[in-house]
Amino acid sequence: MSAAKRIEASLAKIDAAIASNDHYEALQLYLSVARRLSAKGSYAELLPLLARGVDRMLAAEGNAGGDLLKVFFEKLHDAGDAARALYSPSRLKEMLLEFFRAFPDKPSCVLAKKNYMTKAIAVLEEWDEEEEGLADELHLAFAQWLWVSEQERSGMHHFVQSGRTEEFAAALRAMGREVPCDEHDLLYARGVLMCASDGNLEGANELLEEARKERAALGYDETPLVRFLQYLLVTLERRAPQVFAMLKTKYTPSLMRDTELLQIVNAIGSQYYNVQQGPPGGMQNIMASLMGGLMNQPQQ
Repeated sequence: MSAAKRIEASLAKIDAAIASNDHYEALQLYLSVARRLSAKGSYAELLPLLARGVDRMLAAEGNAGGDLLKVFFEKLHDAGDAARALYSPSRLKEMLLEFFRAFPDKPSCVLAKKNYMTKAIAVLEEWDEEEEGLADELHLAFAQWLWVSEQERSGMHHFVQSGRTEEFAAALRAMGREVPCDEHDLLYARGVLMCASDGNLEGANELLEEARKERAALGYDETPLVRFLQYLLVTLERRAPQVFAMLKTKYTPSLMRDTELLQIVNAIGSQYYNVQQGPPGGMQNIMASLMGGLMNQPQQ
């Protein structure tokens, strides 16, 4: 039997295995076909075949589809330039999003779905390093799914990476109306600080403005933590390292309400001030002009 006939026979067996819900057998048959076609270097035939297989396996049984996706990524890497000739960056992005949306929404598939999306983002970011923001839509889709899956802290990371501040603000707004009053500022502080740590001061300011509007609408008082965020962002824009150190010392009790906040602030200090120091001298005057009366603010 010729190689083509053997592959054709294997595909027929795959159809039968999926029809009988024997997903393990179907996966093994796909692996066999992948070995044969990759040995011949027939990636233009193999990759679309695997992509169709992933769709079928995800529809039939999510975890088996996740296993086949690992094979798809492996062969995508092995194919090198042949894969890039087959899939433009935008086409690969759309395909990876389609796979993500095809995962069944059931608890048994949560881990496979997370692992897939982590890998998909890494693959897309490497696919065309010169195309900035290529993986933004994947980050956003992942963030929104994590958020509704009650994995908010992981979701925050991907909201930040997506650069989609408006969608991030909407997610924070919805959650902020459900958390207790004494956790509301903590929720927004994580978002603001994560944006700042990522170098997105514009997004951080937008989230802080959103937080202040929401707190006013809900009748919540301004807290020391909210004041810290306001002063911090101005300080980062002005590149004032000594002011940053003073703020951190002053507001450590507020930051210690959630030790993760202090960790992010430490990371911000390393990022902004190990790279570019502020101008020498005059820091006390800068402090006075930017933060007038700061040191007299009551700490709660």
